[in-house]
Amino acid sequence: MFTWFLADSTAFPDSTTGSSATSSGTAGTTSPTDPDFWQELGDKIVHFFSVDGPTLFLRIVLAILVLFAGIYLIKLICHLLRKSLSKTRHVGTKNNRHEKKIDPSVVSFIVTSIKFFLAILLAFLVIYIIGLPLTGFASIVSSAFLAIGLGLQDVITNFANGIIILSENNINTGDYISVDGVEGTVTRISMMRTTLETVDGCKVLIPNTKLSADIVTNYSTVKYRRFQLYFTFHSGIDADKMCALLEETANTIPGVINIEPDKKTFTAIEDFSQTRQNCIKIKVVFYMANEDYWTVYSESQRVFYKKFQELNIRLADYDSEYYTGS
Repeated sequence: MFTWFLADSTAFPDSTTGSSATSSGTAGTTSPTDPDFWQELGDKIVHFFSVDGPTLFLRIVLAILVLFAGIYLIKLICHLLRKSLSKTRHVGTKNNRHEKKIDPSVVSFIVTSIKFFLAILLAFLVIYIIGLPLTGFASIVSSAFLAIGLGLQDVITNFANGIIILSENNINTGDYISVDGVEGTVTRISMMRTTLETVDGCKVLIPNTKLSADIVTNYSTVKYRRFQLYFTFHSGIDADKMCALLEETANTIPGVINIEPDKKTFTAIEDFSQTRQNCIKIKVVFYMANEDYWTVYSESQRVFYKKFQELNIRLADYDSEYYTGS
């Protein structure tokens, strides 16, 4: 292609000597003042448009057709792949079969990776059809990736940690987790960051390096959760009656369960005149299903307050304590 630009070495009149300088190994007249020079140049232009030009035009047209066809084919492959991976599958033995579905974040990662790989292959194919040297393009791509890698080290680290998080399958979309003092429901795990939605409706973006480096609590991995309340009373109360009252009140909270032997409401004297004089601290512990946690959390406050108000029970005046935890 463009062979008329690759003419034999020519020489132009030297501005100092006025003579024509020719490259070694070339023959014939090459001065623009020579009529044969313009004749040869015209022949080469005609040859390009009559021979090389149509070939180049066809290559460009074919490359454009392949490009659009390739883009459509990549979209089709990614659509079918996403649809296939998103299907619910039945796994297990014949008598113990259960449904299993690939996490949406894992599906998105697989589809995105394959789409990127196919796009690179399509780019190489288009360049090959046009006739440009692939070695030069490969060198440019390699240099670009190297420069990007040096400038985006944090991004690459987040990307690598995103792959680790998705492959380990310890955190999935829909899980309720706590990390670095922030807790919420996982709505999306991307290659760069994980998105949480807090109970008050805020969206929190956490870099994947944070999830890999910090301690993460995943509350959704257990079927039941434990909740405990601490109350501080004056030491003159009847501890046995108060413990019985607290257990009875806890069992009236909607969602609280009692499953023998380890998921049962109980109370315990947590502290007696060790750090507070004339006070006694009692702990009441109860259980609920994981999905009922926030309902029980809010209801427990109301139920205990109403019971204390009804029976005119007061916490220790000068050193009262009302603490919740799980």
